[in-house]
Amino acid sequence: KVKKLQDQYNAEYPAYAKDCLDETAGAARMLTGEKLTAEQMATLEAKKKERDARCKPQADRLAQIQKEILAAQ
Repeated sequence: KVKKLQDQYNAEYPAYAKDCLDETAGAARMLTGEKLTAEQMATLEAKKKERDARCKPQADRLAQIQKEILAAQ
């Protein structure tokens, strides 16, 4: 059962990571000290909220699989 759950997690995680965990643009801006206008900040915040809402079901599902893996070990 653990192997099946791990395989399921490993199959689903890459798509989730690619779609939901890309924070490099914001981090790069902070490292370079680039200043953003209030409008740019609002746009980024709106995009982040949209992504968070879209990704939450996937994140919750992966977290549940992790719990099941730990419980089955």
